[in-house]
Amino acid sequence: MVWAGSALIAAIAIGLPVAAWWFSRDLKPPRQPMGGPGPRFDRVDRWLFDRYQLGVLDRWRVRQAVFDGRTLSEPVLRGAAHDLATDVLVGKVGGFVRRGGWILIAEGAFIVAAAIVVTVIRNDYAFLAPVLVGLPQLVLGEMSRRRTRQALERARQLNE
Repeated sequence: MVWAGSALIAAIAIGLPVAAWWFSRDLKPPRQPMGGPGPRFDRVDRWLFDRYQLGVLDRWRVRQAVFDGRTLSEPVLRGAAHDLATDVLVGKVGGFVRRGGWILIAEGAFIVAAAIVVTVIRNDYAFLAPVLVGLPQLVLGEMSRRRTRQALERARQLNE
């Protein structure tokens, strides 16, 4: 029986890398457009590139300043940071950054609701233990949402 377990572990340890190599040997690298905005290209980067034609480093600096609530020294970057903070607050731009807090809140609410439903169905209070995970997640989600909004408002005021 020990030999069978050892053989299974050896087959996985050898077979998995061989299978990965076999399937990926003919893959080509992803295409990168020449002179494009760079590898990182989400909604915020797309907005900054389309509106201000900023390079990768400048887009990163503007993004960090806006979401950390800081000011920038260059006038062009200050204008971009002000406009970006305004559009994120309004909801035109943002993507995951705006939804991060809401995702945590929804996840925590689902955990709490599922624990309550299972407790009612099974009639066993031990199934309420996941509530100890869900409730703090609700609080963290709201704190994250408020912190992001405060940083955006601070960046909008500082970069006028």
